[in-house]
Amino acid sequence: MDKYIQRFPDQLLEGLRIAENTVWPSLPRQPKQVVITGMGGSGIGAVIVRSLIGNNLSVPFATVNNYRLPRWCNPDTLVICSSYSGNTEETLAAFEDARALGCMIACVTTGGKLLELAQAGDLPTIVIPGGMPPRSCVGYSIIGQLAVLQHAGVISADWRGRMQAAAHFLASAGATLRTEAQALAQQIAPYIPVIYSDILLSGVAVRWKQQINENAKMHAFDHTLPEMDHNELVAYVLPDPRCCAVFLRHSYDHPRMQQRFTLTKELMEGKAGCVVEVQARGEDIYAQLFSLIHLGDWLSVELAAMRGVDPIDITILEQLKTALGRS
Repeated sequence: MDKYIQRFPDQLLEGLRIAENTVWPSLPRQPKQVVITGMGGSGIGAVIVRSLIGNNLSVPFATVNNYRLPRWCNPDTLVICSSYSGNTEETLAAFEDARALGCMIACVTTGGKLLELAQAGDLPTIVIPGGMPPRSCVGYSIIGQLAVLQHAGVISADWRGRMQAAAHFLASAGATLRTEAQALAQQIAPYIPVIYSDILLSGVAVRWKQQINENAKMHAFDHTLPEMDHNELVAYVLPDPRCCAVFLRHSYDHPRMQQRFTLTKELMEGKAGCVVEVQARGEDIYAQLFSLIHLGDWLSVELAAMRGVDPIDITILEQLKTALGRS
């Protein structure tokens, strides 16, 4: 897994080149709604895309991690089906749902059944490199989804330059982030990580949780502020030494959110096993968001090494897929 994480900055640059060289069939109309459907790394890619562009969108945007689409989807809806393997059953079912509802469809995939369907329908499609663990290819998924949205006229092209700058920043900061991940792993390894962020970083928090789950074979959980201040905070009234609260921060907090983070941390000190704050690096939200993704990926493999587990192994997930295939 180390080699895949190491080349994450290069993956972002390669994803940009793939998008630049893709020839697109035209969409029949301007979308009035957008839905991105996918699971795992493809699904979290959609949440991160929403974080990057959500405040600048003039059309409704939804993410779906399931078999069916919302019933409000219609011919004015663009549905982006994102599946690394191209054979994710939930995404293929959502594709058929989109087709039945008359939606416009675009795809991001390496191949499989989804690519067959996309080619048969002459659909806008980003074909990304295969042969890697899907969770290590979130950069390809994010860039592919953004490229489709630009093609559809939903967003402008300025994301490309910001993504390129973020990739170069990660390349220069990689060793520092790895060192930070090693220190952070030492802090949280004895505990169950509970990762807190604001809405802007909610996709990153879920990415941390998923990577810790899959790579380190550890339980981890996530929640967002201010919502957790209306419920989960009460769980710390009785101290729980099993948990480590990890707060992900960036430079674009609303002033009231800054106060909330400070006060929430103060209230949790001495109640959780440890309380840690992680500040994003970089000059803009793209650099900060991707620096946290990169840091979380390194953290997950550092935890895996400390626990003596293989970060690549996902046998239990394959067992479930096999059992579902028999039913």
